[in-house]
Amino acid sequence: MRILIISQYFSPDITAAAFRIGETADILAENGHSVSVICAKPHRSKGEEGDADSNYPVKRIGILPLNKGGMAAYILHYFSFVIGAIFSGIGIVRRFKPDIVWTTSPPLFVGIAGVFLSRLAGAPLVLDIRDIWPDSAVAVGQIGKGGAAFRMGRILEKWLYRRAAAITCVAQPMAQYLVQTAQRQDVTVIYNGPRRSALPQHETSLETRTTKTLLYAGNLGHAQGLDVLVSAFDQVAQTEAGEGWQLEIIGSGAVEAQLKSQAASGKSSNRIRFTGALNKAAALKKMASANLLFLNIKSDEAFELTIPSKVFDYMLTGVPVLAGIAGEGAQVLGQSGGNVLFKPSDHDELCRQMEHAFRDVERLETNARNNKKIVLENYSREASTGKLEQLFYTLSGQVKP
Repeated sequence: MRILIISQYFSPDITAAAFRIGETADILAENGHSVSVICAKPHRSKGEEGDADSNYPVKRIGILPLNKGGMAAYILHYFSFVIGAIFSGIGIVRRFKPDIVWTTSPPLFVGIAGVFLSRLAGAPLVLDIRDIWPDSAVAVGQIGKGGAAFRMGRILEKWLYRRAAAITCVAQPMAQYLVQTAQRQDVTVIYNGPRRSALPQHETSLETRTTKTLLYAGNLGHAQGLDVLVSAFDQVAQTEAGEGWQLEIIGSGAVEAQLKSQAASGKSSNRIRFTGALNKAAALKKMASANLLFLNIKSDEAFELTIPSKVFDYMLTGVPVLAGIAGEGAQVLGQSGGNVLFKPSDHDELCRQMEHAFRDVERLETNARNNKKIVLENYSREASTGKLEQLFYTLSGQVKP
């Protein structure tokens, strides 16, 4: 098939969206399909990789920066990609003649380009939903609930759902929401699992480490509630259970400066270090050599519908996870007996569970070896892409060779 993919985020951006779309595009191309990608130039947490090469054409669109300019800046930022994608896409569609157009949200505005270009191509549009928007934008404080931007988002959301030939998403609860909201049954779950080829190796054996490390790797944003991690570690590090433990935070984002200031003012500041953004391979290597990994997502109904891709990346390492998460993600982490859950963003419960995890880390490490098996057997990127590929064949009227 000829598959046109439209995504604002793409490698070498360091975001879950870039990993999801980039790895899926790679697998589709490896499976013999002709793939063409329209994306923005790298603009989110760009790491060490530079402008990554691929064996299929990637059209990168220059977009307006956010510059912390409020709602107007957000709208211009997102629409600059939509406009650029449409104008560049007209020529691409005429030359490439796609059989399928797959476009991913958020930002939901990207779907406008998907609708236009799929109509121009006479090809089915498959709309990929990674987070429910505008609800997720409300949850992180980008827009207010009930305001003009929220109402516009609701209208756009329903408009796009009606025009998609099919919808893909990242979790079962999200699929149920979309079935009810979009009033259609053709919603396919494409999990955000890792590639088998991304399997990391431990830098050192778990038994010979001289330090004990609690590690977070990912976006330093409002949704992650990392201020709770810093305050809880500062407290638990002073207890007997916390003796010898260090906290490492890998990544960059909107609250990076605040987190560094918070860490510097605590009693355990000499045991907290910030590494900055790393590419995925380097981050996975760091994760695999830690003793305990941290994950937290602010409590909100919109976030409970999804599964952060970090759940699967963490599980791939076989390292125990200390997680403040609800919904299907908590169910996935609960399967191995090697992970510890707490109520999202609950400081007191996090302190109790962190102390428990520090004391019981050896047993957790033994059980967490099953994390890798669970994620590879049930949630691999290769298996999910095969499911997506079959959907594309069905919609395009083609038969898989």
